[in-house]
Amino acid sequence: MSEKINTPINNNVFYNPRYVEGTAENTETLERFSSGLRELKQANPEILGATVFGSRLKGEGTAKSDVDCTVLIDADALEGHGIAIEVSETGILEWGENKDLKHDFEAHFGKVLADKTDKAENTLMGGIYVQPLSDKLIKTQLNKYLAYLDSVDHYRSAKEQWLESDSATQPPEMPETVVITGGIPALFGPDLIDGLGEYRKTVIDTLSQAGSHGEEAWQTILHGVEFGEGHRSIEDQTAYPLTLEQARQWYGMKNVEEVSV
Repeated sequence: MSEKINTPINNNVFYNPRYVEGTAENTETLERFSSGLRELKQANPEILGATVFGSRLKGEGTAKSDVDCTVLIDADALEGHGIAIEVSETGILEWGENKDLKHDFEAHFGKVLADKTDKAENTLMGGIYVQPLSDKLIKTQLNKYLAYLDSVDHYRSAKEQWLESDSATQPPEMPETVVITGGIPALFGPDLIDGLGEYRKTVIDTLSQAGSHGEEAWQTILHGVEFGEGHRSIEDQTAYPLTLEQARQWYGMKNVEEVSV
């Protein structure tokens, strides 16, 4: 996003700069799908929001195309029902013994939305992805990634010292890679339904406290968004907020708040 943009965008898919309208069928399907999601959210309060990616976002959808979307569900509500989502040491969200439940959610939402959008259920099934989300999960994932960036810095320093010392000892070991995946990149896609603003703020506020590593983590998130959407480069400054300050402007957040990380 260019620096002259100092007002928030409307992140609804139909107003987002990354949306390409395409055919009338493409637009009508997204409108029916969005309406169906709003009804689904009313009946299922554990749904926090949903974002879109893929051919429908690119304006390339046809009558046979599914709607690629991520439905973010409340991990705290799941935990209240005894369903705990864990974050692995490498940053991956793990459903554990409840891994089949993720597919059950996707199947249920696909069936309901097929009825509401007049599309075949098997057409939608390939495009609906459920990801758990909560402040706790966000901070846990981000803290693991920021700690990984710290460990990479230490590794590079140790390796440089090892090379200069001409030591016969073993070189320092590269830290295991940690990723930012799951609901965090999906958070920053165009909205099919709203409800995700406070979680975006948690991400941006948390990273804003981490200096250069926070900006590096933000770039990692943007690359995840770009990979999922697959048609715009994050070098396009009219389509993505490239820094945390630009992200704060993009999403209408005025002040950096102290957050516990």
